[in-house]
Amino acid sequence: MKLPYKTAVISDEIAQDVTIAADTAREYDLDALEIRGAWGKGPHQLDAGDISKIRDITGSRGLAVCSVAPPFFKCDLDDAQAATDHLEILRRSCATAHALDTNLVRGFAFFRRGPMDPVKDRIVACLRAAAEIVEGEGAILALENEYSTYNCNVARTLELIEAVGSDSVQLLYDPGNDVHDEEGEVAWPDSYNLAIGKMVHMHLKDPKRNADGTVTTLAIGDGDIHAREMLAALAGSGYTGYVSLETHYRREPLSHELTRLPSGDDFSAGGWVASRECLDRWFEIARTV
Repeated sequence: MKLPYKTAVISDEIAQDVTIAADTAREYDLDALEIRGAWGKGPHQLDAGDISKIRDITGSRGLAVCSVAPPFFKCDLDDAQAATDHLEILRRSCATAHALDTNLVRGFAFFRRGPMDPVKDRIVACLRAAAEIVEGEGAILALENEYSTYNCNVARTLELIEAVGSDSVQLLYDPGNDVHDEEGEVAWPDSYNLAIGKMVHMHLKDPKRNADGTVTTLAIGDGDIHAREMLAALAGSGYTGYVSLETHYRREPLSHELTRLPSGDDFSAGGWVASRECLDRWFEIARTV
């Protein structure tokens, strides 16, 4: 189904085998894959042979690669060596992105160990170092609002982006992550209204907060992001970038650790069935709003 915005799925939400992910994306007439995990490797770990395979697989099916999604700056701010290592992850991910004909590289702002304000200047300094890298590479660092990191919601993410002051650092909007937010930002309409007109990329998943305070990701339309209202507003917003399904829903729910740091076959298990269910739901909603 063609929409005013472009559509994609994060490939390892379906399978570690990019062929399976690409065949599914083609079946649903998606525009692209987003590469986070492929054959057990992150974007920064892919070699020339892996990249050539991804190009052949996506190209033969008429798919683009819209973004690469390494775990950049999903590490501890106080670990200086980890921060240095992650800048190298960013450099390698930029190279992979260019080889796959995209300029978008996803990133974060360090695991949250308390309030952001006392460490904001340190985070901004690190993100400025990252901005220098992506500026030099002609890439964009898409900073995702992520509940487990200091930029735990859209307001915090935009605050950091403004402080960094580089057009090469922009917002990746994930309304589903707001369902977890300890600061109380909600996806609809609050974070959507903050994000629209400012986001360079969007992820789509639909968690629900349970009565006991835990959060479970469900099929699109069953969670707390108000998918029907949000997708209706998005279709009329003028946004023409990508919306990329980040399923995270499984019929047997994933562990917290796997959703915090997705990787490998354990993460992808059950994803083919769950992602198809979410794609069906997404397009059913889109047809009726």
